[in-house]
Amino acid sequence: MNAGALVATIFGGTVLFVGFVFWLITRFMQNDHDRRVTGQVVDITADADAFNAQQGFVAPKRRLTVYVSTNSRTRHSSVHKVYTYTVGTQTYTRADRVAYSRGLAMAAIGKEAVVTYDSADPGNSALLSGTAFTLVYRILFAVGGALLLLAAWLWLR
Repeated sequence: MNAGALVATIFGGTVLFVGFVFWLITRFMQNDHDRRVTGQVVDITADADAFNAQQGFVAPKRRLTVYVSTNSRTRHSSVHKVYTYTVGTQTYTRADRVAYSRGLAMAAIGKEAVVTYDSADPGNSALLSGTAFTLVYRILFAVGGALLLLAAWLWLR
């Protein structure tokens, strides 16, 4: 039995699976929005759903909340970015469902952000946050594929 090939096969398959999970998260986060516009991050809030409800918008419950931290060793209270964007003549203000560490969210205030929205309901929007996940799943697919190629080579030697 070739132990190196077995390890490469198991590890490569696991890395590909994790990459697939990141790919699914990216698709799930962006699947209900077909348009993009440039908006601006204007504030932060501790509760995105409560903020959006105050604005008269209730987000679909199937939306995923993801937490992005800048430091994995310390506990953070997560916050959500509040952003504005304009479609036609109507300006909307929403809180994104992606939760960030306070420092990361505060650094984004005043900066432009890509907003995706549903053309049938422009008030249904989200910040384009899947770009980091896109990079992660592409790297994981490449590493997992390389490991599986190595495993195939080791099995066939």
